[in-house]
Amino acid sequence: MVTESLAAGQPPVRVLVADDSDLLVGLLASWLEDAGVAVLTATTGQQALDVAAVHHPDVVVLDLIMPQPDGFEVCAKLKRLREPPEIILMTGVSDVHHLNRARDLCAATLLRKPLEAETLIAAVMAAVRQRANPQRSAIRTRP
Repeated sequence: MVTESLAAGQPPVRVLVADDSDLLVGLLASWLEDAGVAVLTATTGQQALDVAAVHHPDVVVLDLIMPQPDGFEVCAKLKRLREPPEIILMTGVSDVHHLNRARDLCAATLLRKPLEAETLIAAVMAAVRQRANPQRSAIRTRP
């Protein structure tokens, strides 16, 4: 159970972590829970869409390369929601085409795997600030 949030006195931030690796989902969820985040998880693109439709996360941490629908399609569908979450894309690929396509989707941040806890938490905090101030919309890439 989450008892605190990234912003003291505020309800916990809801973050959906979606990756086809159960191990990575568990690790990222653990890091985020330790930071006071309420975590939802999915291991397929369709699960991510279903969870987002029911629970309305503030932020989605989404792997680009997943079973159908892939992260690109999930991101596009999430962006069309009435109240879209901030999206943090993560990838282990370095293909320029994939990276450019990810940037075109206007995600809050693009993280490259392998991730570190501090990098993930900083990206989530930045996405939460972005959600509170939607006028700022530049994509950020982190190693």
